[in-house]
Amino acid sequence: MRCQRQYLCAFKKNCKPPSSLHIPKLIIPKIREYADRKYKLFNDSIDLTHINWKEHINDTLFQYHLHYNDFILGIDKGTGLDIILNWIHENPPSDSIEWDPYTISIRVVNWIKFIAKFDIKDQTIYNSLHLQGIWLYHQREFHLLANHFFKNIVALLYLGYVFSNKKWFQWALHDLNKQIDEQITKEGYHFEFSPTYHAIFTKDLLNVYNLLSNNDCNVNNETVRNLQNVTSSALYWNQYYYDKEGYLPINDVNYQDTPQPDEIIKLAQVLGINSKKNQHSSYYPTINNGSMKIMMCCAPFNPPYNPSHSHADINSVLLWYNGKRILVDTGNYTYSESDERAYSRSTKAHNTIEIDSSDQAEMWKAFRVGNRAFITEPEISSKLIRCTYKFRNISHSREIKIENDAIIIRDILLATGEHAFRMFFHFSPNCSIQLSENNVIIDNNMEFILSDENIVGEKTSLFPKMYIKEDKDTLIVSGRFVDTKFLETRIRAL
Repeated sequence: MRCQRQYLCAFKKNCKPPSSLHIPKLIIPKIREYADRKYKLFNDSIDLTHINWKEHINDTLFQYHLHYNDFILGIDKGTGLDIILNWIHENPPSDSIEWDPYTISIRVVNWIKFIAKFDIKDQTIYNSLHLQGIWLYHQREFHLLANHFFKNIVALLYLGYVFSNKKWFQWALHDLNKQIDEQITKEGYHFEFSPTYHAIFTKDLLNVYNLLSNNDCNVNNETVRNLQNVTSSALYWNQYYYDKEGYLPINDVNYQDTPQPDEIIKLAQVLGINSKKNQHSSYYPTINNGSMKIMMCCAPFNPPYNPSHSHADINSVLLWYNGKRILVDTGNYTYSESDERAYSRSTKAHNTIEIDSSDQAEMWKAFRVGNRAFITEPEISSKLIRCTYKFRNISHSREIKIENDAIIIRDILLATGEHAFRMFFHFSPNCSIQLSENNVIIDNNMEFILSDENIVGEKTSLFPKMYIKEDKDTLIVSGRFVDTKFLETRIRAL
C-alpha cells in the first residue's frame, strides 16, 4: 500500500494529466493474429476477452509475459481497447510484477503501437501511459543493464516522443548510442549470446528505427544511419541461429513471443533495411563436411558484469546431418531456482567435458555466475576450429577439423595431478542410437568412433521449451588422467 500511495502521489503532485499527445507515425506490418481471441502462453490458453491478470500469480515468468500485452497488435480494436482499459482498472500501481520496469518497458511500446495503429484517443489510456513513464524513468534498471536496460531505453524513447518529454527522450537517445556500442559485437550479434534474446534485441532496434525514421524527432542523420547499419548486421544472425526446429537452444532461450526470422525480415524490409551477410561467427563457428555440419561454442560468459543468461557450455558442439539435429543442447526449463535450472546451466548438460565433477564456472542461484573460465583467442577457418579455456588450474583445448571424409574432435586436458573427466554427447530424441564398444551408429547413417575409455549411455532431460521436459539419449565417455589427457572423436557418414 505504501508503494501504491507513492506512485499516485508522484503522479498527482509532479505532473498534470496530459490533455494531448503526439501519436507517432509507425509502420506496423501484419503480424500473427488471434482471431479466436485465444493466446497461447506457455502451456496455457488465455481467453483474451476475460483475462485473469492474477493467473499463476506465483509463476514470475508467466506473469511477466501476461503483462507485456504482446498479443495486443494481433487482435481487433474493440477487444484491444477492452483489454487495455481492463488492465488499467485491475492493476493499480504497486510493487508487483505488472509494475516492474522491464514489464512496463515492453507493455508501453505495445500500447503506443496499438494507439498508432487504430488512432486511439482515450484520456484514461494516456494518463496510464504517462504514469507508467514516470515510474519507469525513476526505476531504470541500472543494476541489471544488458537487455533489461535496453528495453528501458526503447520505452522512454517512445514515451518521450509521445508526451514531448525532452528529459525522457534525450536521456534515452544518449544511452541508446552508448548501449548499441556496448551490446553489439563487431559482427553484429547481441552480447548475451542467446538466439532468442538476439531476435528480441533486433526487434527493439527496428522499433527504434521505426520511430526515429518516420517522425520528426529532431535526431541527427548520423544517428539514424548508424542505427540502420547496426540493424542490418544484426538481421543476419536471426537466420544463422535458426534451423528447421527453430532458434537454437544456446544459453538461455525463451521462445514465448520471440519473433520468427521471417517476421523480423518482413518488418526490416518494409522499413527499407536489408540484411548484411557476415562471413563467419567468432563465437559460434561452423564447419561443413558434405551432409554434416558442426558448430562449436566459443563464447565467453557475457556480459562480464552480469552473465545471467550464460551457460557453462564452452567448447560444446552441435551437430546436424542433412539439416537434422543430431547433437543438441539441453535448453532450459524454467528461470526459477530449481534442479532443472541448475542442470540446464551446468557443464554436463552440454556436449563438452566436465573435469572433477565441476562446472566451468561457479553457477550461483538461478542467474548469477561467480568465478568463471576465460577463453583464449580462438582459431577459426573453413576447415578448422580451435578454442581453449582456462579455469583455476585446468585447461581444456578442443580442436575440430575435417580430415578426408570425417569430422575429427580432438581434446587436450591439462591439470596438474590426478583428475577425473566426463565427456558428454547429448542426442536429439529423434535419433536412434546403437552403441557397440567404442562405436556409435546414429540413424544407420552416421558413425561416432570414440576414445577407448569407459562409455555408458543414459537417459537425461531435454527442455525443448519452457515448462516442457522430455528424455534424450546421452553418451558419457569417462576416465582418469594425471597431468595430461588426449581424446579423439571421429564422426563420419556411412
